[in-house]
Amino acid sequence: MPRFFQGGVDSFFTLLKGRDELTDLVYIHGFDVRLDDWPRRHAIASMGGAVAASMGMRFIEVESNLARVLEDFGSWPLHGHGFALMSVARALAGDISEIRVPGTHSLKGQKPWGSWLDTDPLFSDQRLSVVHDACEAERVDKIIALADQPLALRYLRVCWGRVDGMYNCCRCEKCLRTMATLHALGKLEASAAFPLPLSASLVGRVLLPRYGLRAYARENMELLQRYRPDEREMIAALRKQLRRPIWLSIRLIKWHKRINRWRNHAARLNAWIQGGAR
Repeated sequence: MPRFFQGGVDSFFTLLKGRDELTDLVYIHGFDVRLDDWPRRHAIASMGGAVAASMGMRFIEVESNLARVLEDFGSWPLHGHGFALMSVARALAGDISEIRVPGTHSLKGQKPWGSWLDTDPLFSDQRLSVVHDACEAERVDKIIALADQPLALRYLRVCWGRVDGMYNCCRCEKCLRTMATLHALGKLEASAAFPLPLSASLVGRVLLPRYGLRAYARENMELLQRYRPDEREMIAALRKQLRRPIWLSIRLIKWHKRINRWRNHAARLNAWIQGGAR
C-alpha cells in the first residue's frame, strides 16, 4: 500500500506504525517547498530515498504546481492541501489501488481541515481507496514514539522555512515546538535533524496566532513538568507563549513580515548600487 510522505511527525508516525503494510512512499514536490528551491528539493529527495531504502520500500516523486494554483482560492491548510493531495491520488489511480494519508489530528481531535477523516475517503471509488490514517495518538504521543527511532531522529523534517543550507531552520514555530518536545524527552542532542541549539529565550519568543497551536505548548509544558521539572526557564518560556494574546501574536507576525520585506528591499537596493558602482 502506498502512502503520502513528507518526512514530518505525522508522516513518520504513520510510516512506522504501518511498516508491515506499506510498499511505497509518495512525495509531492511543489506543495510545502517551492519547485524552484533546488537545494531543499534535493535534500528532501535524498531523505525520502534513504528512508524508503532502509524500510525496503519504493520512493515515488511527483511534481505539481497545484499549490500555486490553489493559493488564490482559499487557505492552503484549511482548504487547499487536502484537495491537492486527493488530486495526486486520483492521478495515480490505476497504478495503485489504495493510498494512505497520514492524519494530522487524533480521532477525538478531528475537525474540518484540508485533509481529514470525513472528507478524504469521499475521493475513493472502484479504482482507488483513499484511507485517512487517524488514530488515538496526539502529536506529542507521536513524537514520544519517534524519539526512540534513529531513522526519525536523523531525517525528521517539520520545517517549511526557506533558510539556505538548512534542512530544518530550527527557529520557526514548528521547529521550536518539535525541538522542545525532544528536549523534554532528552532526545534533542541525538537528533541530527535539528543541529542548532535550543534556548528558553527562543521558545519564549514563539508566536501562536491560532488557538489550535496552544495545545502543543501545553503538551510540551506538561512533558517538561513530568520529565524535567528543574527546567524552570523553559517551562516559563512555554507559559509566556500561552499568556501572549492571540491578537498580539497576529500583529507581531505581520510586523515581522513587514520588517523582513524592508530588509529584502534594502538588500536588493544595496546590491544594485554596488553593482552600478563597479
